[in-house]
Amino acid sequence: ELNVWPNPVVNNLNIFSNGLIKTISIHHANGTFLENIQLLNGMNLINLSHLKAGMYFIKYNSINEGIKMIRLIKN
Repeated sequence: ELNVWPNPVVNNLNIFSNGLIKTISIHHANGTFLENIQLLNGMNLINLSHLKAGMYFIKYNSINEGIKMIRLIKN
């Protein structure tokens, strides 16, 4: 499972991974794939300052729950 904060985010997003999720992908609200991000076990600090303000989705594959998406607002 992933814990993601703050949401909305300005520049730096905190993601805590229990180690079962190794990769997330960032998608624009229209579904366009933007990038893959590799995660470490534990705390990850992701710089999103290069993204414009708007709505995005974090997509990941959970072993227990399948493909999941988290809505992310970028200010």
